Amino acid sequence: MKKNTGYALIYASLVLYILGGISIFCGVALMVLMKGQSYGDWGRMDSFGYVLLFAGLSLTILGVLFMRIIRNRLSGG
Repeated sequence: MKKNTGYALIYASLVLYILGGISIFCGVALMVLMKGQSYGDWGRMDSFGYVLLFAGLSLTILGVLFMRIIRNRLSGG
């Protein structure tokens, strides 16, 4: 694998990890602070919090898996 491709994959996995963490914290904040409030006809805000929480968990796990795969592939051993 080329070195430039390796760095691009490293940055992509780091971005996934960070976006997942931000999404988790935003989801928890929506669940705690906006409990019971509705957002027009779209639904309650704590429901959006659950969606953000689990989407953030998925992104974080995906980022960690990418980091592990890239580390094993680029280390040369």
